[in-house]
Amino acid sequence: MANETVTVTQTVNTINVTSVDGHSLQAGGTIGGALQLNSTLTAGVDDTGYDIKFFGDTASRYIQWDASEDSFELTDNVKLKIGTGDDLQLYHNASNSYIEAITGDLYIGNNTDDGDIIFQSDNGSGGVAQYFRVDGGDTNIVFSKALKLNSVNIDANSNKVTNLANGSASGDAVNVSQLDTKQATITGAATTIDTEDLTASRALTSNASGKVEVSAVTSTELGYLDGVTSAIQTQLDAKQAQPSEGAFANGDKTKLDAIEASADVTDATNVSAAGALMKSGGTMTGTLTLGSGGIDASYSTLSNVSDGSSTQDAVTKGQLDSVNTTATAALPKTGGTMSGAIAMGSSKITGLAEGTANGDALRFEQLRTIKNDQTNTTYTLVVGDATKTVRLNNASTVTLTVPKSVFSAGDVITLFRKGAGGVTISPVDSDVTINSVGTKRKLASQYSAATLICVTGGATPEFDLIGDLTA
Repeated sequence: MANETVTVTQTVNTINVTSVDGHSLQAGGTIGGALQLNSTLTAGVDDTGYDIKFFGDTASRYIQWDASEDSFELTDNVKLKIGTGDDLQLYHNASNSYIEAITGDLYIGNNTDDGDIIFQSDNGSGGVAQYFRVDGGDTNIVFSKALKLNSVNIDANSNKVTNLANGSASGDAVNVSQLDTKQATITGAATTIDTEDLTASRALTSNASGKVEVSAVTSTELGYLDGVTSAIQTQLDAKQAQPSEGAFANGDKTKLDAIEASADVTDATNVSAAGALMKSGGTMTGTLTLGSGGIDASYSTLSNVSDGSSTQDAVTKGQLDSVNTTATAALPKTGGTMSGAIAMGSSKITGLAEGTANGDALRFEQLRTIKNDQTNTTYTLVVGDATKTVRLNNASTVTLTVPKSVFSAGDVITLFRKGAGGVTISPVDSDVTINSVGTKRKLASQYSAATLICVTGGATPEFDLIGDLTA
């Protein structure tokens, strides 16, 4: 039957049309009831299509197969609902587009090996640009645009922020390199040095090794310094010039020889004429130079003495009374416990030995020595590697051993593969736990790096290993 017309003149429930010998049914008109097709429905032929519309109960809302656009179109506010309970919905409301998960979590994934998930938006110039991507090859999130926080904080969850550029403005974060270039000084009244096991009432000094220790000066001796001034040059400039001659000046006794042999030493006339002092007292205008015998004051008072200024000058009672450091507040030279703070002002602590254990102060050059170059095929980490970069440089495979009972919680060691030889990171025994993704414990390639973080120390330590690793 070809080009035949079937006309239905009354309402019927079912019309069965069977295609014979490859012929097809071409129909026109309107079907007011339900239509059931028990075979494939084809609209048009290959390369020549027709539109198909499905209308909703609301005006201007429908879905359409648009043959001319080769696309399936949903008008504004028509939702594509997926799931028995309309659980996932996609739609456009004439202004914005939405993807909504009504039930459960929303997963966005890419199962392609090393595939990325790329987030793009307008680039401000009429095109689009990548803002960030989930990089499946490097297993990280790469931001191509600035990350701006609006009144929220970043919680690093005890991890590092790496590859940080130098901070320049007052609100910028700084990196370790910037800290290392700063001079190690103690300034400000609020700065403290905590010490333990120091003897009370002793002053601090530095020993022959450059370490801080307590002085042997007693509290009584420290009290004698009360009142000593520091205007040394001013006091020196005020000293009288030594006379060229006088009684016993510079060993010259010529004036004393001029005293008449028969004169009594209490004869003021003769003694004064010779330029000497009376035994009972008098006023000396020149300088008194003593030999090795010194002066025996016989428990008398030496009064009207000028303030001492140089190392071997006598000091006055006023200088002793003005010393601020009292004996009871000083530390002994042989040890003790200091409970207060040391206010260094703008001064430094110099002559300090290198710190070797937790709690030791560090020398300036120790802060700058942040790398440990190793060229052997085996190396076991030591406590001094904490905060350093251990650079492993050998053409053959290098085994780096992580020891126990060496590091404390919070110690961080950076491992860098400088040479062509592989680097394997191994615990010294089963007491040491090293956590890493997929138990990967090898630096991936030359110039790869990883960070070893001590989580707990002691005889059964635990470490986290993160970085460019391979199995």
